[in-house]
Amino acid sequence: MKRLISKKNVLSVLLLGGLVFAVVQISRSAAPNPGHAWADIGNSLNDVLTADRGGTGQSNLTANSLLLGNGTNAVQLVAPGTSGNVLISNGSTWASGASPAGLTGAVVLLYSDETNSISLNNNSSEIVLKNWAMTVTNTAYSSYIIEAVVNGNDQNNANKNVTFNWNLKEGANLKKAFTWRSISMTTSGIRRGLLYTGTIKTIIPNTIPNGANLTVTGQKSNTQTTITMMVHSFRVYGVK
Repeated sequence: MKRLISKKNVLSVLLLGGLVFAVVQISRSAAPNPGHAWADIGNSLNDVLTADRGGTGQSNLTANSLLLGNGTNAVQLVAPGTSGNVLISNGSTWASGASPAGLTGAVVLLYSDETNSISLNNNSSEIVLKNWAMTVTNTAYSSYIIEAVVNGNDQNNANKNVTFNWNLKEGANLKKAFTWRSISMTTSGIRRGLLYTGTIKTIIPNTIPNGANLTVTGQKSNTQTTITMMVHSFRVYGVK
């Protein structure tokens, strides 16, 4: 007597047939395997990644240049150009160019010294702490901003009152004076003296002659060596 094929065997055969059919269909498909799509980015890890694949299309980006979008093509680079230039639009793209005539309100950094000056300690005379001989003509800008970050230190003294004076000058001409006075406590066991750090600045018109010395000077009323003053940074801006 013949044995009947069980339902379990029939189901197994159908499942196996379905699996074989799925494998055949996948192998015949022209679409790439999504799990390996990263391999289509480039031929090697050394290839330049194009813009349409999320890169720049450039093998090297010039230092200090700005990047401009260029569709699916390689990004374009805009060099800084001449000192004082601004980014100018011609209606379709951007370029580095001179400030347009009549432009007002533009502020340009002309000089920057971010190093600490000498520390004025055992001297009560007026001392030049920072200076810059102007290298622009007085008609290039409508006015100039002189700015300095200064420091006065009287932290370790008791019963030593001191006055700190900072002066912003053009040559021998005083443009702005700043004063800070420290009054130290005499009681032991509490914090004695003070530390001051702040920004001083002034605006002067374009009557400064070319080559004039712009300076920050310091003077303190006490010659004690533990009482010090210095300039942390000195900047000059031109205003159109």
